[in-house]
This record gives sequence, C-alpha cells and structure tokens, in this order.
Amino acid sequence: MIAIGRALTGRMPDDACVEDFKTYTCGISKFVRKNIPLDGRQETLEGWEVGMDVPKTDWRAGVAGGWDCVVNSDCGHLKGGEERGWHFHGDEAFDGPDAALVDEHGHDTVVRNREEVADPKL
Repeated sequence: MIAIGRALTGRMPDDACVEDFKTYTCGISKFVRKNIPLDGRQETLEGWEVGMDVPKTDWRAGVAGGWDCVVNSDCGHLKGGEERGWHFHGDEAFDGPDAALVDEHGHDTVVRNREEVADPKL
C-alpha cells in the first residue's frame, strides 16, 4: 500500500521512513483520480544514456496525472480498530526463497534441495 500510494499520488518523501500511507491489517484505502483533463500528451525521454545527467521530468505528478488518497487505511469497520500496522523503518530485509531462517536454537533452517524434505535424515 505504501508503494501504491506513493506511485499514484506522486508523493515520495525525502526520508522513506516517513509514515505517509498507513498499512493496517484489513484497513481500507481509497484513491480518487484528480480531475485533470487528459490531452493524450505523454512525456517521453529520447536519447538518454548511462552517464548523462538525469533529465528534468514531471513524473512526480503521480500515475496519469495524479490521484488523491481520500481514505488512508481506515479500520472503523473492525471491532478492535487498527492492528498490525506497518511502515518502513529504513533497514528492511525481505524474505525470499534463499533467505536464511534461523530457528530458536540458532540453526539455519533453509532447505537447500527438495530431497531434504522428501527424505529427511535424522
């Protein structure tokens, strides 16, 4: 939701840890497109190569002219309200298929191959 909100609105804070879009379990967010007339014009980049200065663009206007966040992870429909919110803290590590997991004893729990699961050796 954070990435979606930033892409749609074009608002990307200088500090990625800023809590701009809320992300609560079962929270409802609503984005409404700004009333900007579309003239079919698109900004294009021509001839840019690595090492050249980054060109000035109008990309911070949001997707297709921009959207407004009118509901930001509302949890009013939940009996207990907001729960399990999340935002960037600046040092995220995301799990992937090769991410090392460590059990409560400090042992690496990554399965290196499928045979280890099918025929475990105790």
